[in-house]
Amino acid sequence: AFLYWIRFYIRFTGKRLPRETAATEVRAFLTYLADELHVAGNTQGVALNAVVFLYHKFLGVNLDERSFAPATKQR
Repeated sequence: AFLYWIRFYIRFTGKRLPRETAATEVRAFLTYLADELHVAGNTQGVALNAVVFLYHKFLGVNLDERSFAPATKQR
């Protein structure tokens, strides 16, 4: 699941390298998932965890995941 969301995120950013993107792109990605794709909060959470994992483990950048608003759609 993490690989899927990481690839989805990279495609969302126009195939830019993750080290060239920042928290604003992550916020835009999560907003896109909630507003345009209408994903559930749990799905958005998995996507967020995947992107945070990418930034933390591979790039050494800590994202404050508390700064991202969760989706409000329920299952």
